[in-house]
Amino acid sequence: MPCCPRCGKEVLPTDQFCLNCGQSLERLYNQSESTPSPQLAPPVPAMNTSNLYLIGEQGLLKIGTWFPMIAVTIGLGTFLGLTLAIISGLNGVSLSVVISLIIAPIIGEVRARRLAGLAKLSYEELAKAGISTIPWPSIEVMRVAGRKLAFKTDRGWVSSTVETADAERLGNRVPSILGEKFARTPEQPPRLSPLTKFLLLTLVILVASELILAAASLSPFLVGEQSHYTTLYNNTEASLGSTVYQQWWSIFQNNVQVALYGFVPALGSFFLAFSSYNTGRIIQVIGVLNHVSPSAVLFVLFIFPHTWVEELSYPLAAALGYYSFTWRHQSYAEFSNWKTRASTKVTLGFAVVALILAIAATLEVSEPSLGLGALLLWVPVLLGAFYAFVKLRSGITAALS
Repeated sequence: MPCCPRCGKEVLPTDQFCLNCGQSLERLYNQSESTPSPQLAPPVPAMNTSNLYLIGEQGLLKIGTWFPMIAVTIGLGTFLGLTLAIISGLNGVSLSVVISLIIAPIIGEVRARRLAGLAKLSYEELAKAGISTIPWPSIEVMRVAGRKLAFKTDRGWVSSTVETADAERLGNRVPSILGEKFARTPEQPPRLSPLTKFLLLTLVILVASELILAAASLSPFLVGEQSHYTTLYNNTEASLGSTVYQQWWSIFQNNVQVALYGFVPALGSFFLAFSSYNTGRIIQVIGVLNHVSPSAVLFVLFIFPHTWVEELSYPLAAALGYYSFTWRHQSYAEFSNWKTRASTKVTLGFAVVALILAIAATLEVSEPSLGLGALLLWVPVLLGAFYAFVKLRSGITAALS
């Protein structure tokens, strides 16, 4: 049974006008005689951060996902983190970020299972369940560009993502419903790949951090800074412990805490800048205590691999934090699979950063006993980095897409 291209109501082959809205059906029948119009069955799923839209012959069904995941994750993580911090005396910000990284995949799985149950229901069952309906006549404009779908109602624009095959189905069917209100344009290929953008962002943060570190190392102390940072250095040295494992754990714990701070978008960048400044001042204190120039201390630090591995980890965490707030363009199929879900990608990404920091801590506690022989550690570090990049490049590209 054909449907009215304007309101979606079923019409008879003998009707010249829609009895519901008065739309002329001449164009519909002319098109039907030439090529049968495809149907939106099953409905096309279009996903955005807060909702799933099922696009069918009668219009769009707006299936809410209970809550905006980002807000709930941050809120719950902050509450639990601060509560544990009060009880345990540990750092509240670090605990909040850790808990947020743990619960984000859990919340994502709960939402995905709920949506999977609702998506199995028929259009009529969903409508009866009180799911919000957006009829075709209320759609003022609809645009499809590659996998990106945007439509406008009297409440404003809505952006979402569909699968490539579903974009084809929309392009074949919706013009007969919306007419000139619908437009499809080819997706413009990005100038830079997601992996290139991520690496460039990491590089920018790295360069900025190292410039701040170098400037803080070489510029004169401000009033009261030398005594403050000397005390801080002595306290840090005293807290390292006597055994190799205690030293490793203290270094690793401190470095992960810095990365967790840096992971917080925007605010984390300011903290990394502050951390780089503190590190530079500590380097200057080491030079004063050992009667050598800060530039000599900098040179010694940066010829050994642990410094580069550690200093690179912080920009990686910061870049990952920015991406955690920009991974919005996921289709329903991608959201349904835990491996391609954004919350899972972010958590696994930070786990990789923590692993890199564990390697950096291992290198740092090993280098003093090796002396100049520690320079040979560059060989396994560079080989391991090259192997990981080559083997994981496709996976990293997919994760950042």
